[in-house]
Amino acid sequence: MKQENNVNVVKTPTKRLALIPIVFMACALAIGIGVYGADPHVPLLISTIVAVIVTLKLGHNWSSIEEHLVKTISVSIKALLILVIIGAFIGAWMAAGIVPSMVYYGLGVVSPTYFLVTACIISVLVSIAGNAWFAAGTIGVALMGIGHGLGVPLPMVAGAVVSGVYFGDKMSPLSDVTNFTSAVVGVDLFEHIRNLMNTTVPTLIISLMLYTFLGFKFRGEGADLSQAEKIQGILSDQFVISPFLLIPLLFIALIFILKIPAIPGLTVGVLIGGACSYLFKKLR
Repeated sequence: MKQENNVNVVKTPTKRLALIPIVFMACALAIGIGVYGADPHVPLLISTIVAVIVTLKLGHNWSSIEEHLVKTISVSIKALLILVIIGAFIGAWMAAGIVPSMVYYGLGVVSPTYFLVTACIISVLVSIAGNAWFAAGTIGVALMGIGHGLGVPLPMVAGAVVSGVYFGDKMSPLSDVTNFTSAVVGVDLFEHIRNLMNTTVPTLIISLMLYTFLGFKFRGEGADLSQAEKIQGILSDQFVISPFLLIPLLFIALIFILKIPAIPGLTVGVLIGGACSYLFKKLR
């Protein structure tokens, strides 16, 4: 009976009251990060306290707030577990030489005339097979150096890389952001990806058309591809490079086709990376 009374006194928040935690969080993050260069954790914690105060003002008791806090955390546990496995997945595929082989052979097909569109496609493939941040920090940096050697404006190269990385980040079943979003909102991973395709695929097609058109302005006569060869040499010295190491990429396609759930799919990917690392270690 007491619980029913508590429910009855709960008020519906006005728009102004509901905006208080949001506005406070935005201001706290802007001041904390922009002015003091602090990590976002403290501003977010203070913003959470403000949100709790507003919730109490609306008539909710602490037990109800605590129940929703625990429920929200339990929903994100799956996403956090996926993030942990993704870390092991990337590490295993790096150690096995799978991702370095992708970068190595990707740099081998770079064409001065079609450099921008090639850079975008390579960024798409690397980010789908691994991680968007990894793709931007490895193949993205390499492509920037090659683009500079070819005389292609660096802002254009950066745009091509970012376009490919963003597409891979949204479409990959291994993406931490995509997995986290689908887990938090309670939507099937592949349904979430399918809905994202409505906007990302047309955008990528338009981008590739523009990069192809812009590429004809930089035919690269007498272009210097030594930067690409230098990066390939470094990769071959540090990792096992083999065309056979591109075969595990078919596993990514199987995840799409068979709609394998993220956790078992990623776990199998880690085992594949470990097996490849063991089989090819004698080639080091």
